[in-house]
Amino acid sequence: MTKDSIDQDLLPVFLEEGKDLLAIIGDGLMRFKDAPDNLQLLSVLRGPIHTIKGSARMTGAMQFGQHWHALEGLIAALLKNEADAHVQVDTLLAYYDRALLMFDALKHPDRFDVPDHVLPLESGHNQLKSAEKKSKKSEEAIAHIRIRANLLDHFLNQAGEISIAGSHVENGVEHLQKITHDLAGNIERIEKHLREAEIQADVHLKFLYRKEMAHTYFDALELDRVTQLQELTRMMSESLGDVASLQKTLGQVVGRVRESAAKRSRLTRNLQQELMAARMVKFKSVNERLQRLIRQVSREVDKEVTLDVLGANQEIDRSVLEKITVVLEHLLRNAIAHGIEHRLARLEAGKSAYGNLFLEVRTEGNELLIRVGDDGKGMNLQRIRDKAISYGLLSEDQNITTENLFELISHPGLSTSDEVTTVSGRGVGLDVVRTEVAALGGRVEVDTRERQGTLFAIYLPLTLAVTQVVLVRLGENTYAIPSLYVEHVMLTKDAAGCNMVDRGTYAWKESEIPVVSLARVLKINSDTNNGSAAVMLKNGKQFIVVLVDAVLGNKEVVTKNMGVQLARVNGLLGATILGTGEIVLILHPARLMQRKDVVAIVPAGDLLSIHEPKVTVMVVDDSLTVRRVLQKLLLREGYAVMLAKDGMDALLQLQKMVPDIMLIDIEMPRMDGFHLLEKVRERPDMLLTPVVVITSRTAKKRQDKAQALGASAYLGKPYQEEQLLTLMTTLIRVRNDR
Repeated sequence: MTKDSIDQDLLPVFLEEGKDLLAIIGDGLMRFKDAPDNLQLLSVLRGPIHTIKGSARMTGAMQFGQHWHALEGLIAALLKNEADAHVQVDTLLAYYDRALLMFDALKHPDRFDVPDHVLPLESGHNQLKSAEKKSKKSEEAIAHIRIRANLLDHFLNQAGEISIAGSHVENGVEHLQKITHDLAGNIERIEKHLREAEIQADVHLKFLYRKEMAHTYFDALELDRVTQLQELTRMMSESLGDVASLQKTLGQVVGRVRESAAKRSRLTRNLQQELMAARMVKFKSVNERLQRLIRQVSREVDKEVTLDVLGANQEIDRSVLEKITVVLEHLLRNAIAHGIEHRLARLEAGKSAYGNLFLEVRTEGNELLIRVGDDGKGMNLQRIRDKAISYGLLSEDQNITTENLFELISHPGLSTSDEVTTVSGRGVGLDVVRTEVAALGGRVEVDTRERQGTLFAIYLPLTLAVTQVVLVRLGENTYAIPSLYVEHVMLTKDAAGCNMVDRGTYAWKESEIPVVSLARVLKINSDTNNGSAAVMLKNGKQFIVVLVDAVLGNKEVVTKNMGVQLARVNGLLGATILGTGEIVLILHPARLMQRKDVVAIVPAGDLLSIHEPKVTVMVVDDSLTVRRVLQKLLLREGYAVMLAKDGMDALLQLQKMVPDIMLIDIEMPRMDGFHLLEKVRERPDMLLTPVVVITSRTAKKRQDKAQALGASAYLGKPYQEEQLLTLMTTLIRVRNDR
């Protein structure tokens, strides 16, 4: 039996990793005990068992790793129906209990008297004690403060919460500044009306004075009332001056608060960056762990292999490095077992006797790129195809492509190895790679050449805490797409004025990129406008254009955990909270683009049936509040809205675009509703355009005049929203029927 040779430098790392894996395995076994007929519960455990086995052997706990290898074999037999699951449940739990004892012996060899046949620790007991003493002395000598990693993550998360709360404040300040600006405009209008009232009062007073001179008597009380009116206007003017002064002071306060909010935003951003920098570790911290893995696996398969690491000083987010190290171990183990040939075979092929592996770490744009390659024999694509056909992953007339190669070789249980060894053969390793990389929001690309070797390229986000996203709107909802997946944004009409929706594809770099609605991708109902925006997404060599209602811009957001309810939803990377308080889902384009119904080119006719053009409504009212209320209502109902503050403004906008229906007020400055209605009906292209008059003046004389000028309907304020919407639908349908 192979003896242990514990690496004291790697042991603390393994113990931290093993604690989490043992908890997952134990929980899975207990659930399997309650439902022994559900073999899927057992199949899920193959990944963590395979990982802890490899990590144990790499650390030097060979017998602990052999123990998990035996348990792996028992689970494989159960999944192949070679053993009775009901009978073997107790055996599985016994294996697990023994593994816990062995793990405790690794953590505290001085506290546990473990029999030799369970875990001989050689003379490592005293060595471990000595190492712990040295470690304590070393820590006392270093003038550094050690902080738990989870506490650092908590600090970064709290900084993110501060950033979100600050965004709320900034949005409130912007809203207050806008209100202050509107208040200034209203004060200016009131001053204008007050000056007109003062002029009218003076004119009236002069008229009464002339009348007094023309008659022998005059009612003094009547003159007093006019004098009181003048006094009242003067008092109103003084009060209005006080309000204007308050408005000016308020504007100055808001300006100072806005400056303070901007300063707070900068400080919070700096705090986040410094906390993120504290999370960063150099890749070389796991270099020795990987080198040990190479030496260990090489001895087991009797091959001579070297590993070259490029970019060892590249800094990586600690949480990313922890998760990706397991992935790299699986890839390196597979490269030695499947890719590198034995010494004689390499010499016959004209290669060096030593197999060469290389691992490169670097940043590429906003992504972290890790390349793992070998100079071995490459993948046997024909054998992979045969296996894929036998598993039902490919049909007889399908071939392997660059895009589907990794999906095939990472399918659970698919292995081209003829025999199961301690290193490979169960088809689990690459399944773990796919799962872990997808969980990190990354992707994997594979390139293999016969007799030359295989290259795996892993693309990952630089950090998991803060993400650069592009915000898009679809209906009333906002979604976030990680910027690293966005090639560019565009309007749905190309340079020639041709609508991409009309043909279902988008011409780009001599290729036809499929176009699909984001509403269809997410399988939700939405009246996406086919004349709005589009976003081109990329996933390696795959591209697709998705249609959205609007692109709201770039933003740096704090990624939040979605919770267990949404954690398994395919196509979601996480969630975030905007400054407005809106919760936004962060999409995972790589997963969405892997779906066959998304990648396929959608027929143009089908696309056109999804996107019906919106009805455009022009709202004409001098009241800002009325305009905003109507705008909110109409946008919610799916209308496109044009706003005009009076009749003159409406006429200027009508020169550029004719709406499908108009909602107008009567009393407005510069040009009232009656004159506007008269001008509208003089245009031949607007004779059939429905015009609804909405006013507080409901006298029959006014209604008759509006009807004579060509008004389609007359509504008094206040009105019922449902009444207005029903009326609009009826008028538009009547116009279309004509």
